[in-house]
Amino acid sequence: MFCPNCGTKLPDGAVFCSNCGAKVQAESAPVVEPVTEPVTEPVTEPIAEPAVEPIAEPVTEPFTAQPAGETFEGEYTAQPVQESPVQRAPEQAPADYVTINIILCVASVLTCCGCISIASLVTSIIGIVAGSACKKAIAAGDWATAEAKSKTAKTMWIVSAVIVGVSILSAIVLFLTGAAASMLGSDW
Repeated sequence: MFCPNCGTKLPDGAVFCSNCGAKVQAESAPVVEPVTEPVTEPVTEPIAEPAVEPIAEPVTEPFTAQPAGETFEGEYTAQPVQESPVQRAPEQAPADYVTINIILCVASVLTCCGCISIASLVTSIIGIVAGSACKKAIAAGDWATAEAKSKTAKTMWIVSAVIVGVSILSAIVLFLTGAAASMLGSDW
């Protein structure tokens, strides 16, 4: 008896193939019922049994490849496929901080304290650009870039806020000292 799937020789009465595990239907002897009527003609032709040809077992041959003029001989081993990392969307998209950087940009123009205002203006503009890049990265689904741009925009608004605060304090100090000097007179 042979496996119909892989051709392995099996013991009589096997239900499953020991090589490939395929279910094997055991050949059962045909049930012959006794004939009650007399046969008038003798059967002259023998009944031919179907020929069962065993399927040859798979042959394992060494794998030979010739990449770039070199010959490799040995057993082929399948290598696991390395999957590229999949970026998954975070539970909450990173903040873009565009609005606060625009407010600080306007505040830096209004404070007008020379070089300090220019530094605040530059940092707030960098924050606006980084916030816009963060929005584009979120729309494209590039979460790593969105996180990085969000971090840059946040840093720029904090720096701009500190610079605007320093320029407002210096304007207040200059105003008060100028006002105090004018109140005390020119003798001071």
